[in-house]
Order: sequence, then C-alpha cells, then structure tokens
Amino acid sequence: MSILEHEIVSRAANLKSNTLYSTQRRVFTGALVILDGCLVLLAFAFAYIIRFQSGLPFFRNDASGVQLLPAIEPDLAAALVGTVFIYRLYDYENLLAGCANIRYFHATSPVRH
Repeated sequence: MSILEHEIVSRAANLKSNTLYSTQRRVFTGALVILDGCLVLLAFAFAYIIRFQSGLPFFRNDASGVQLLPAIEPDLAAALVGTVFIYRLYDYENLLAGCANIRYFHATSPVRH
C-alpha cells in the first residue's frame, strides 16, 4: 500500500470515527433533554398533588390554581428546559465539566484515597 492510499484510508477511518462520536454526543444530549423534561413534569405533578390534593393544614383551600396548573405544566416544563438549553448548559463541554472539577479536587486534596 502506498503512502497516499494509507493516508486516504486513515482519513476515512478518522472521519467515520468522528461522525460516530458526534452522533453519540447528539443522542446523549437529546436523551438528557428528554429526561430533564420528564423529570420536570414529574416534579410539577408531585408539587400539584402535594399542594391541592394532600389536605395538609398549612395550605389554604382556595381553588384558584386547581384547573389552571395542569393546563400550563407542560408549557412551564418546556420553558424551563428551553431556558437551560438557551444558556448552553447542554453543550457537551459543559455537561461533564463537574467530572473535571472532581479530578482537580482529588489531585489537590491533602487526603489521599
């Protein structure tokens, strides 16, 4: 195999590897967005149940939000996840930034594990 053929084959392999890696990153980010949306909806539903259906004595018994809240919960969840997305917190470089911080903490910690 000539040098030119070897270079073409290696670049094609790198391109395929980079494409696969970027696809994995997109799938990972998309899964996080969907999971965050589901968890926010679950949190809103749980808060609604606690507030309006638990009968706890320290909540007032006004029914002003009983019909309104379930109607706007999906919009609120989408707005919350959208805000996080707009502030680029789902960028791949920001997603796992905490892992690097932990590494630095352990590297500079006086206690060795």
